[in-house]
Amino acid sequence: MQDFAQEWIEQFECLEQNIVQTIYEWQVKIGYAKESMKVYFMRDSLCYYCGNLEKDEMKAWLAGFKMFVKERLGEVRVSGDGKRFCFSVPEAGTEYCKDFFKGNSFLPKLVEEIKRPECTMEDVKRIFAMQSDQFVCEKMEGGEFDYVIYYSNPEIDSYRYCFTVHSHGIYYHRFTPFDYMSVI
Repeated sequence: MQDFAQEWIEQFECLEQNIVQTIYEWQVKIGYAKESMKVYFMRDSLCYYCGNLEKDEMKAWLAGFKMFVKERLGEVRVSGDGKRFCFSVPEAGTEYCKDFFKGNSFLPKLVEEIKRPECTMEDVKRIFAMQSDQFVCEKMEGGEFDYVIYYSNPEIDSYRYCFTVHSHGIYYHRFTPFDYMSVI
């Protein structure tokens, strides 16, 4: 393993965590299949992890990231046009994502709960409380979403879960704090 600056290692860990959690969420929602998956980032979202790098610096950073995650995620391929980046994770990496969260029931319980036609926001809050009662639920006005729920301690879960209550049920989108501020 190449020696990376501590700053890069911390950035790599955060991006890897996001990719692993994103793939796991998709697996929970659509089911696991032993297949590769692609995760996309707009440049601004990727720069949240690596900083605002010039083109050559970004290439070096991405090459370092691929080396950093190879042991766990396999040969990740990165492509992009400078505005949007695709991280293609091979089968072995998606299996790692599934196994990494073995025993963590929060997302599966949340997804199962909102599949129920009679699900309410009180039911959703009950699922969050099962993980920790240190969460915030805020009513949102005038946007696409009706509620945002997040944990006050980001070590529990750092994502912002945005819920829309519709006559056909409840659905959600999950955002990093950076992407949440960009969307809202």
